[in-house]
Amino acid sequence: MKARYLTTKEKAAARIAAESVLDAQVEDITNRVQCMVFAAMLNAGLSARTVNRVIDQLPDVIDSYGRLRKEKLADYDMIQSLIARGVKVRMTKEEL
Repeated sequence: MKARYLTTKEKAAARIAAESVLDAQVEDITNRVQCMVFAAMLNAGLSARTVNRVIDQLPDVIDSYGRLRKEKLADYDMIQSLIARGVKVRMTKEEL
């Protein structure tokens, strides 16, 4: 029985399909984590108005994180700035 190898075109199509599935999974995970944080904020006594103000700030934070990510400093910079402002967070195991 002969082995059948994928052509370059088939490999590219498979890669695009896999990336699409992975992107959807990452987006779902991100949405779940955000909802957990927002629920925790409400449970801690913050008002829905304050939570919505936080939601409104997310695009700016995401943009600045994206710019720093290109330099491989995003996680470190974000975490250090949170720690400097008194937020108790842990360092990531790996920089993205």
